[in-house]
Amino acid sequence: MGVAYYLETEGELTSFDVEKHIDGKFLVMVDEYFQDGIYEELAITPLNEFLGGDASENIDEEDITESAQEAWFDASNGLITIVSIIEYLESDLSTMFNFDSDGVIDELRLVEEVLISCERVGMRWHFVMDI
Repeated sequence: MGVAYYLETEGELTSFDVEKHIDGKFLVMVDEYFQDGIYEELAITPLNEFLGGDASENIDEEDITESAQEAWFDASNGLITIVSIIEYLESDLSTMFNFDSDGVIDELRLVEEVLISCERVGMRWHFVMDI
């Protein structure tokens, strides 16, 4: 199965079923790949810093701190990171040598779409890790 980042919104977006469309596994791969100095080079917030909780069935709910469960982020902050990652990857897709480039870009575009919808209605969001 593997680790995945699922996008969760603070409320319901009527125009988009977040869980149905975003797999989240590519987000983890991108996050791991960009940890090698690319986040610093682009001066953007790493994806894992947008984690707001943990949906893993393997972790007891009591182990998750209250602050982690309540960490929500403005959509505009997430958009800066997502758009920067997309632009970086589109400038040289060969940088993602072991990845399905189309799948990565498609998943990032879906996250971008959700965050744009969140921004329009003033809704906050976060990623939830599933192990």
